[in-house]
Amino acid sequence: MNTVAFIKKPLSHADLRNARFNTNTSVFVSAKQRYDDYCIFVPGAATQMQHAITEFKNKFPNLKWKDIQSKLVGAQSRKLSDIRIDDTMNRPLDWDHVMKILKNFCPTRIMAVNVYEDSQLADLFVAWDGQHTTIVLYIISVLIFGEAIGNIEIPTNISKSKSKEEIRTNFIEINGDAQLDLSPLDLFEQKIYGVTVDGSNNPDWVIAAKKFELLKRVELFLTSVAYRDQDQPGAITHIDAIINSDLDVVEKFTNYWFYRRQLENRRVESKELIHMIYLFNYAKNKGVDWTDSDIKSIVDIFWNCFSCEFTGTQHLNVFWKRLDSSYNIWYDKVYKAPEPGEEDFRPKHLDMKKNGTHQETYGLAFMLKQLEFSGFKGKLPVYNHEAGYKPSKNDLWDYSIDVKS
Repeated sequence: MNTVAFIKKPLSHADLRNARFNTNTSVFVSAKQRYDDYCIFVPGAATQMQHAITEFKNKFPNLKWKDIQSKLVGAQSRKLSDIRIDDTMNRPLDWDHVMKILKNFCPTRIMAVNVYEDSQLADLFVAWDGQHTTIVLYIISVLIFGEAIGNIEIPTNISKSKSKEEIRTNFIEINGDAQLDLSPLDLFEQKIYGVTVDGSNNPDWVIAAKKFELLKRVELFLTSVAYRDQDQPGAITHIDAIINSDLDVVEKFTNYWFYRRQLENRRVESKELIHMIYLFNYAKNKGVDWTDSDIKSIVDIFWNCFSCEFTGTQHLNVFWKRLDSSYNIWYDKVYKAPEPGEEDFRPKHLDMKKNGTHQETYGLAFMLKQLEFSGFKGKLPVYNHEAGYKPSKNDLWDYSIDVKS
């Protein structure tokens, strides 16, 4: 029997992460499930919590749950067992924030959990803001004091609105000040869910959702330390480069990565992302629209010259050392060193191996010259560096796409 048809390609980590957004409905979980899922996902979390529970008990040896409940803010009380957390409405559980609340616990600081009634859940209440408060109260009442979760009541504010888009907008707008601010990634993900789950036509949200689809297509995903997967292939941690770039520029980068990952499937190093986005932005601003074939050629040239290595974490800083050498040759040629005793009026000498905005402009000049020298067939934008820097042919890698060794 031919079994080839039954063999399926294993899902990559990027596929699994991005699959969270393959839904048009809310995902509701209890406080217990939210807590248990995190402990399963993150090794050592359960042990860390046991230490925190022991510390809490030592700090409050005579405290009872009823003492805490009597000091909670006055609001409409609802059973903890009747609260559900909307996984598409809330950010990932911030374990450090939970630990911080436990360590500095004070009943009178606990605010009411914002909930609303969802038509999908009869007689239950959905927490759209306050998941960390919900989890902390679950830990204290159930895990520390051993109370029956069905007997625990917590303060809630019940929203009159049942519009998912309105509730999500409220969540985005109110987070700040004394609360745990939404990170750029949190906000970006809320916009995606706003389109996929709420059916929002908010133009800004729609663009975010389209960027996500572009990233997903080439197994890229945005992440942060909260997910603890920054080293997985396809991981992007420099979120701002994607969020702040135009949709067509993001598309150019994803096309670049499509060919790039065939040569080396790894995480996206921030400096590579930043400098390739800078290159694509400059080309766009000069009216140059590189085709898919052009981008494939760019990958070919950069890979064969310096392995697309912009970071300095591999190969001993290959790109930046070459640029630094080129810059030094140019600098010494253009600016004559002062004689002994003369004042030095030369402009500041820069180190191309060290981070800074100077790397963007000088790096751009070098990349464009390398593409030209290596026989790039696409149109190249004209770039005149403001300092007059021009790399010579001797500074560049001797690689041509027409004569491959």
